[in-house]
Amino acid sequence: MPALASTAVAETPVNPLDELGAKEQPDSTDLEFRARIIGGATAQADAYPSIVALVRPGFGNFNTRLFCGGTVVATRWVMTAAHCVFDSVDQQLDPQRIRVVEGTNDLAQNNTQLVRDVAQIIVHPDFDITLDLQPFDMALLEMVQDSEQPVATLFAGNTVDLIGRFTSIAGWGATNFDNPSNPEFPTQLNDAAVPIIHNDVCNAPDSYDGSIVPSQVCAGFREGQVDACVGDSGGPLYIEENNELVQVGITSFGIGCAEPLFYGIYTDISHFLPWLSQFIAVPEQSPELIELLANPEPLAVVSNDSDDDDLFERLFGGSTGPIMPSLLALLLLLRVNALRQKMRA
Repeated sequence: MPALASTAVAETPVNPLDELGAKEQPDSTDLEFRARIIGGATAQADAYPSIVALVRPGFGNFNTRLFCGGTVVATRWVMTAAHCVFDSVDQQLDPQRIRVVEGTNDLAQNNTQLVRDVAQIIVHPDFDITLDLQPFDMALLEMVQDSEQPVATLFAGNTVDLIGRFTSIAGWGATNFDNPSNPEFPTQLNDAAVPIIHNDVCNAPDSYDGSIVPSQVCAGFREGQVDACVGDSGGPLYIEENNELVQVGITSFGIGCAEPLFYGIYTDISHFLPWLSQFIAVPEQSPELIELLANPEPLAVVSNDSDDDDLFERLFGGSTGPIMPSLLALLLLLRVNALRQKMRA
């Protein structure tokens, strides 16, 4: 999360890990919750033109000042995770403490032409920074200057219909979290592909144990290995529709990074379109869908001790027996390669 709000401008570069709150420090048992690409690769240039980096003011290269990601959702508006705009003592940041860096994959620079100032911060009114599992983790940043980047297309459907679909995650967060006190951060934007998982699976007793709510999206692999990580919070969860990237979620939190059974948790954008519509143009939703999303069926809490064949059946509606991990790895590789070939075309 960003640095402590202050009227003074910090000049000293800080590792993104230093921006985590007290509950998230490496020696804390609560480190695993909140800001959270492991198992990915360097993204193709211009693959995600709406993505931005949130950095603290200063003179060091952008990568030394990164704390979160976001996406351009209107000419002067960026969408991010609400927890990104609070400091280590749970106070909301002053807009002067945030800079938006757009139009680049490479943060190993300090090009002021890419930087936008922030005029105001609007946090979802139901967000509670004191909670570990934050179901309203969404905020908007109004920029002083117009963005020159394309506006992200937002998903307006029911994410339950997307279960089993592969998604893209992207960010400049940690690519190695083996040593939580000294994670490795890239200078180039990284991406990876993960499947959307039914929230019931994430609510298993040996996973999030009933804590995930319908306004959150669960994505990842049972065995872990691919995930968003520290510094990726606020960034996008994309699906591809008609050769276009559509943003389904916002990177929110997880337990550890790429840990088995602990999938990445994302804010489900479709649930919040009525709120977003107060500030930006959003896709239209039917009254029936709005009612359904506002009054969802309760999630079940299921056992997560089933074998890999059972998980594959939940994901993809088929049975593979013991070959499931290898098949998932192959599907992931094919998905990433297909996306990159399409981006080159």
